[in-house]
Amino acid sequence: MNARVLGIALSLSANAVLAFVVAFRAPHQSLPAETKADALLSTTASAAASASTAEGIEAETWRTLTTGSLADVAARLKAEGFSPRLQRVILSALVRQQFADRHRAIADMIRARPWWKPMLDSGEGSKWIIARQKLLREENDVVDGLIGPDLGSTPYITASRLFRYGNLPPLKLAELDRINSDYGELTSEIRVAAQGIILPEDLEKLRFLEQQNHADIAELLTPEELFEYDLRSSPESWWLRTLTSGMNPSEEEFRALFKARFAFTGLYAGSKYDLMTPEEKQALEKLEPQINEQIKAVLTPDRFAEYQLKSTPEYRATDALAKRLALPPEAAASIVTVQKEITKRAEVIRDNSSLTPFAKNAELGALADEAVARLTPTLGDSGMTAYKQGAGNWLERLRATPAVGTTKG
Repeated sequence: MNARVLGIALSLSANAVLAFVVAFRAPHQSLPAETKADALLSTTASAAASASTAEGIEAETWRTLTTGSLADVAARLKAEGFSPRLQRVILSALVRQQFADRHRAIADMIRARPWWKPMLDSGEGSKWIIARQKLLREENDVVDGLIGPDLGSTPYITASRLFRYGNLPPLKLAELDRINSDYGELTSEIRVAAQGIILPEDLEKLRFLEQQNHADIAELLTPEELFEYDLRSSPESWWLRTLTSGMNPSEEEFRALFKARFAFTGLYAGSKYDLMTPEEKQALEKLEPQINEQIKAVLTPDRFAEYQLKSTPEYRATDALAKRLALPPEAAASIVTVQKEITKRAEVIRDNSSLTPFAKNAELGALADEAVARLTPTLGDSGMTAYKQGAGNWLERLRATPAVGTTKG
């Protein structure tokens, strides 16, 4: 981490944790084989034995394996041929023992909080959440310092990393987890402390962390690897999965759509919409026609029409209901097509200045009745009731109440 970036972090806030972790990201990237853990932590045979039953290892065997410093134990486990997974389990148990006082302190904070009060009320609940996050991070750092990063000790970890990051070397996969965990901890601390009220200064910190997180990842990966990472884990990628869930894109289509959209959205807060300024959101909205033109260029006409229909909030809400009702796959598209048609006709009625308010309301009500008649055969009576309460609330908006004193004519 260079002095310029550290200076930015310090200028954003007096938050000591933010400055500390950002300043010390660089050592994580170098993946050192040894750390200062040996100088900071040591254990005795009796302390190690107290954790033996937790791991299901016979007491005498446990004492033999875990006598000496943590570094001694790590070397012994490796020499004895224990698998990386078992090495991590055993060392994690010993490290937890070393941090027992911190665990008890957090437990005391939890017990001191009345159970009938909101967890985050007055910031009290956030203290033990943040303390727990820091403790877990420090424990993991100690274990990583002893035996190296977790390169995939379980099939789940391996599969999850490949899914989120792409087919990268194990060391890079582990380091991506560490980078994201570090920044995720800082981000969580800011959001928890805010208790749902994000002030401008909080937003500035979150934007900085998002940008610096991506910068650290870009420093670790090649441009090609970075693209694969963004394709899987960027905010735009997650949002695109939501947008295209109804059209079931192929991998080739998804990649093309991502390229088309990310060329625009990636310019703003790493495509994370909730971190964009109002000005950035307005600028992105103005770019929507250009984005659609790029998307139109990479899809066939039929698939582009499907994208336009199925990427809307109306379709996603309707599709969720259709699946819940076990309706045919084409039901959601049919329902939304009716909605779009009726809505367009309603706009013509509302814009007709020759109609009185009473006449407009009458025609809009007739449109609502027509829509219900057309949709009920698809949804069924109970499905229609559920539709009106959620995705179909547009039907009630058609039934406007006439203004007081208006008369027919």
